[in-house]
Amino acid sequence: MSWSVDLHQDGYQPSRDRTTAKVYVHGDADDAFAAYGAIGGAVAYLLTNGHWLQGIELGPQLGFSDREWWWEATVTWGVQSSANTTTEPGAVPTLRVSTKGGRQHITQSLETVGQFAAPGQGIWNHNGAIGVTRNGIEGVDIVVPAFSWSLSVRVPSSAVTTAYVLMLEELTGGVNNDTFWGRPAGSVRFDGADLQVRGEETEIEFSFSSERNVEDRTICDITGIEKEGWDYLWVEYEEEKDTTESVMVQKPIVVRVERVSPRVDLNLLGL
Repeated sequence: MSWSVDLHQDGYQPSRDRTTAKVYVHGDADDAFAAYGAIGGAVAYLLTNGHWLQGIELGPQLGFSDREWWWEATVTWGVQSSANTTTEPGAVPTLRVSTKGGRQHITQSLETVGQFAAPGQGIWNHNGAIGVTRNGIEGVDIVVPAFSWSLSVRVPSSAVTTAYVLMLEELTGGVNNDTFWGRPAGSVRFDGADLQVRGEETEIEFSFSSERNVEDRTICDITGIEKEGWDYLWVEYEEEKDTTESVMVQKPIVVRVERVSPRVDLNLLGL
């Protein structure tokens, strides 16, 4: 879906303790929930006058025009809560990262670097397949590079509406369909959010995992393999006769890349 958020011609209406603005949101779907999420991803948490986001009120649908559905919404910012005078809600998010390795089951090695046989026993080429048996290929679990990270922000509790929580639920488990925090599409998975309400202020911690995209990988005779980070790659094998040893061996014949996580717009999180 494609959405746009436009500031009303009256612009921002600031006062001492509060700033309001009317915005138009329009897109190619008759979906008020998605319209609300588009506003949340487009407006600033913190304005230059120090007012921070307090709420978004989506009005009734205005109608359908130029192949788009239109709504008007009211966005409100206000002064910092006296309950917490040491930090500013909506300031730059706190970033936490971890590079602890994840685990992955593989059936194909990067390279066979040693083969040793008993006297009189022939050695045949399994083309990098791991744990070959009469019944198939067992593979092995390995530790792989993994990058998990989280962002913590403080927002007014009034901004954490039921619609916003439903949007978090909808996006959880999804993978970025566009560049997100400098990482290419397909490489960032949203693992969910933890919310802690403290009176007028709510702290939200957004959790993510990243996996690098694969480009131009080679498996046996298969070249040019590409995979977005959170897609799943698996190898199909076929028995082939080893002419040197006159035995049947397993050879990769097809590499398949499966999409197992939905693509979503993580920029709707407003980060």
